[in-house]
Amino acid sequence: MLLLTGPEHRDTYDNGLVLMGGKNRVTVHEEGSSETRQGTAWCVWDGSIVLVRHFEAAFVQGTASCPDRILELGAGCGVAGLGLAILFENAKVCLTDIPDALDSLSRNVQLNPTVTSRVSVSACDWTCPPLDLLQKPFDLVIAADCVWLEELVEPFVETMTLISKYNPTCVFFLSYQSRTRRVDRLLFDSLRRNRFVVEEVDMAKHEPPRGKIQLYRLHTYG
Repeated sequence: MLLLTGPEHRDTYDNGLVLMGGKNRVTVHEEGSSETRQGTAWCVWDGSIVLVRHFEAAFVQGTASCPDRILELGAGCGVAGLGLAILFENAKVCLTDIPDALDSLSRNVQLNPTVTSRVSVSACDWTCPPLDLLQKPFDLVIAADCVWLEELVEPFVETMTLISKYNPTCVFFLSYQSRTRRVDRLLFDSLRRNRFVVEEVDMAKHEPPRGKIQLYRLHTYG
């Protein structure tokens, strides 16, 4: 069993993750704890915070493209997708995760009333990806700190490959924390075998330090 180290960001998000200098905030409730025995999907992980902070800094800097439709894989508490919904006020966002996580995820969407009309929640089990969802037009797909076990690698990459098949111009952002070299190798080898170009994303001006998180931009070729 791989034991995950806890997030470095120790904030509580019941009062919101402040964005744009206090003009906006993302509010979520974490239901995961040692007492409830809930899993990783019920906690806020560093990768989601880093991803939001990068897009926030790029948005302020004027270098962020404004997507129309955003899909988040392995959304967990929904911080990343909700944050992008707030930053890109015309974008429609679909948050996805395993079926067991959807009730909590839906409750977190309702905690952010300014974006609820533009944010939907759907099940997406990577071992049996829903084609009716993945065939929809998305121009940005995000995934934050949601691949850490060997058995997750191939289903995750296969799901991304399906999305790119129906959305060949789609851009993917992967916020990733290395936990084992073997998983790193399996993941990035599989991505490249499936014709993904993997590029490290430079720090945006005034972006906070990323800590242990690495941010990648991906797209397919051919």
